[in-house]
Amino acid sequence: MHERERRKHVRLQADLNVICTSSSGGESAGALVDRKFTPLTRDLCLDGIKLITDHLLPEGSLLDLLIMSQALQAYIEVRGRVAWSNSENDLFHIGVQFIDISEENERLLCELINILDIHDE
Repeated sequence: MHERERRKHVRLQADLNVICTSSSGGESAGALVDRKFTPLTRDLCLDGIKLITDHLLPEGSLLDLLIMSQALQAYIEVRGRVAWSNSENDLFHIGVQFIDISEENERLLCELINILDIHDE
């Protein structure tokens, strides 16, 4: 099955300011644990985000994310789990699945995605 066919939600290109805090670094040596970092973002959907960072984050690592939206003049807080990680040119491309989000933050995330979708057309 093609990767796009497995997705529940359409991913939209998004260059957002995000602050991540690693809650657990998994078992891998050199994994980032209990540290804050600011990755680049590539895309966003209702159930996840793609990050690019120079930090090793193994599959299963838990992250607390603070997504800053200038369009909404708001912060969106969400907890995620690293679903996959690939190394490319000394950077890590990381897929994060959202696993815990409040009702209010989910509403804000939907608004942000709607704004991104309008600008993507």
